[in-house]
Amino acid sequence: MSTIQLKNDIKCLAQKILETKIECKVYQKQSHGHDGGLYFTIRKLKYEARHKQLAYCFLMGRNYDEIERKCAKGNEPNYDYIQEIMDANTTTAENVRACA
Repeated sequence: MSTIQLKNDIKCLAQKILETKIECKVYQKQSHGHDGGLYFTIRKLKYEARHKQLAYCFLMGRNYDEIERKCAKGNEPNYDYIQEIMDANTTTAENVRACA
């Protein structure tokens, strides 16, 4: 997988998050309640999108302070998961942007 594919995955995740939020709002209006399963799905998608976005930015040569200025206590990124994403997306040298 390349960084281009990773960026496309991030865009797809953003679209899924938006669609799921809309679905959740429709459910709330129709049933006057909430569906915990949809909330869980949104949180899971957001978690994956955030970590893929961080991995993509790291692959593009940015450091963490440039990406996220503040992070709430207990909401730190999972660096092992980010490294796993980065490893999956840098199988060849051509996938990494040269920072000269």
